[in-house]
Order: sequence, then C-alpha cells, then structure tokens
Amino acid sequence: MNNTTRVVMLSLLSVAVLAGCKKTVKET
Repeated sequence: MNNTTRVVMLSLLSVAVLAGCKKTVKET
C-alpha cells in the first residue's frame, strides 16, 4: 500500500467520523 492510498483512506475515515459526530449531535 503506497502513501497516497493511505492518505486517501485516512481522509475518508476522518470525514466519516466527523459526519457521524455531527449526526449524533443533531439528534440529541
């Protein structure tokens, strides 16, 4: 796995986590 792939996957993961947090905050 090269660097670019890891960076892209990390970015997608962060976006998913952020989206999940926002959704949870909205529901509360």
